Amino acid sequence: RSSLASKRECRIHLACLVTSIGSAGSTSADHGGKGEEEKVESGLNSTVSSAIENERLASIRSMCRLSPSAVSLLHDPIDLNTVTDSNSMSSIDTATNDLSMENITPALRRLHRSVRDASNAYYLGQARRAKRKHSTFASNIHKYPFALLPLAARYLFKIGILYEFQGKLDRAHGYFMEAYENVEKYYGLLMKMNRVGISGSG
Repeated sequence: RSSLASKRECRIHLACLVTSIGSAGSTSADHGGKGEEEKVESGLNSTVSSAIENERLASIRSMCRLSPSAVSLLHDPIDLNTVTDSNSMSSIDTATNDLSMENITPALRRLHRSVRDASNAYYLGQARRAKRKHSTFASNIHKYPFALLPLAARYLFKIGILYEFQGKLDRAHGYFMEAYENVEKYYGLLMKMNRVGISGSG
């Protein structure tokens, strides 16, 4: 379950959507003198529903071997109500590269935070893995430039992408620039070799 691709382990977060049955907007005034009885019945139904949900969630966690923090429960429509103003939805906190959560329900906010943290942890791990691979040959680039410059550019660009996915744009830009410098060096070597080949054939 934790390996969706060869040699790549990732954390799984399960979101369960529960559709609420019945209207939550009913009041005692709608039903005359039966208001108090219906409140009691509604409370009992809510308790039973919660018990069933907890039982099913426990079963799902057990089958999927997931921790409680890796499972989110969302109730439709209560937890899915969001603001319809596209301007407020598109606002981003530049300090954390995060969407504004002020108009989102607490359940969706928790789900967003869990998925964001899991994604950042995954991409950070992949970036460190790529950096370790790059470090194994980086010191020998000057000895074997034709073989290692393209490989170095590939890994540096990959690392930049992985940092960009985390919202660390400054670090990503640094790796992109270093990758581009390697490409320029490799292009210069190819042009130099081409000139030598042309002059030699003449």
